[in-house]
Amino acid sequence: MRAMLWFGENAHMGAEDVSLVDGMPSHFEMPQEFLELAEWSSLQGFVRDGYGYLADPDKGAHCLVVLGERADLRDWSGYLRDPRRLWHVASTGGEGSSVCLWLDDAGEQHVVHHGSGSGSVLWAVLPSALCVLRLFAVGYEEPCWNRDWADPPEEDSSALDPFREWAAARWGTARPRTGIEALGIEDDAAEWLSFDGPEDHFATWLTESGTSD
Repeated sequence: MRAMLWFGENAHMGAEDVSLVDGMPSHFEMPQEFLELAEWSSLQGFVRDGYGYLADPDKGAHCLVVLGERADLRDWSGYLRDPRRLWHVASTGGEGSSVCLWLDDAGEQHVVHHGSGSGSVLWAVLPSALCVLRLFAVGYEEPCWNRDWADPPEEDSSALDPFREWAAARWGTARPRTGIEALGIEDDAAEWLSFDGPEDHFATWLTESGTSD
């Protein structure tokens, strides 16, 4: 019953896997929410060429969230230049933005949004891994665009419903209407909805280290 609740009736045993931790340095700890999301995607049969999706990728692009590091970003100048401090988790847009793990100067780990710079310029610490799952459940095609978070998606797809149902069953979280609600940042909404989002220590570190141009 437990596996049925977590992964659903349509789980594909023996399906292709996506790993978020292959090669990850031991000083990082992948949040359980992300590990189980990758496992759920694998069991649903939503993995192609080692990348995991939130809906069946053979039925159209409903959401551009991709689990696993995109090979075309590994050598991109200006992106993830310090793997000792940054570890890729998932893409949040087709232009290269992502959710990453980041170690601050004190060695404390955070979940962050790493804008691509050529598209989204949101470089900010996010509240938690669970909040990221809630953001994905809202249904934005590209959740990297923080300017959209005040409103529900213009178009929604029922293809994301299995993911939403799993997130609700496993983590007890109902589908939020907006990105602001998903992240629980109502009190600071104006700052988060600005072009480049809030100024915080992740954005400062990126600028000082030369990772963002």
